[in-house]
Amino acid sequence: MNIREIEQCIKSMTKETRFNHSKGVQKTAGDLARHYGLDVEKAELAGLMHDCVKNLTVEEMLKLCDELGCELDFVTRREYKLIHAPLGAYYSKKIFAVDDEEIFNSIYWHTTAKANMTLFEKIIYVADVIEPNRKYDIVDELRRLAYEDIDVAMLKILNYTINKQLAAGKMLHSETINARNYLIAKGVNV
Repeated sequence: MNIREIEQCIKSMTKETRFNHSKGVQKTAGDLARHYGLDVEKAELAGLMHDCVKNLTVEEMLKLCDELGCELDFVTRREYKLIHAPLGAYYSKKIFAVDDEEIFNSIYWHTTAKANMTLFEKIIYVADVIEPNRKYDIVDELRRLAYEDIDVAMLKILNYTINKQLAAGKMLHSETINARNYLIAKGVNV
């Protein structure tokens, strides 16, 4: 599938607000890729596809996981809002026929993050959080940090996410903790 066909498919699969978010991530990922000297078109494609299955029901996502061979860990299966990330990676590869490891991994990890992410993976993770439709208390600071030091932006996002999850009584994914610990061990601080 080409990018126009993928875009039309995503538009038909998602609610208008989700599609607008995906378009915002597409643009932001492209801008960040340009800023950091990476492949802009590739980042835009990953940004567009990152939430492609998010509007499916939990039952539909679980069924699709089985069909596409997407195995879910304990926390992802319990915190169902995480399912769309690994499933979206498989969907992009098997249904949209986008066979690119960087795109696959960036979609797979765009919600939980993980230790030792590539710059491309960080761009998609950060773009998802700072795209223009996002409105929350620290988003403007995160937008600035994303272009100054993406690792600092990552750590600030991870801290924010972890605190939000804890306040809501939700489980934390081990890879989110690993991502935070990795950045701190690397000397990143906020």
